[in-house]
Amino acid sequence: MLGKGNTASHIDLTIARVKTLLSGVGAVYLRDLDSVRVTAWLTTLRRGAESIDLPPGEAFTPKTVAAVFGVTVDAVRKWLARHQLKATGCDKARRIPRDVVERLTEQRAKGRAPQTINHYIRAVRSFTRWLVRNRRCFSDPLGTLSLVNVSQDIRRRRRDLTVEELQ
Repeated sequence: MLGKGNTASHIDLTIARVKTLLSGVGAVYLRDLDSVRVTAWLTTLRRGAESIDLPPGEAFTPKTVAAVFGVTVDAVRKWLARHQLKATGCDKARRIPRDVVERLTEQRAKGRAPQTINHYIRAVRSFTRWLVRNRRCFSDPLGTLSLVNVSQDIRRRRRDLTVEELQ
């Protein structure tokens, strides 16, 4: 990917997506990778997670939120930044208000957007095509995997930037 001129961040993101998909599918060997298993895993991503019962309290530590969702503390930090949600305090005194955690729960229950699913598909298909091209595999196990129609479910409406935003 470096030889093609891709940036380091794009390479890291693509590798992370492929690793996540392989882990989610449970593919250890190449024979474990097929379109049916990948499609089933991507479908579970699209459906979203089950609702989570939050522990009592008005605010939570990032560690508590991470434990509730089964993710890392760093993932919680990135979630808050991505959805522009606020926490109070710094370091060990940082607390995330209950309404913010409830909003994260709602976001998680929505599932992944079709465009996100397509990013996973493109990443893993580029990997399997590379395997075939370099003769590490005889045929592409995900050759029949197709992209999801993104016009059905648009999560983020795009708009023109204002003059102030452009400046």
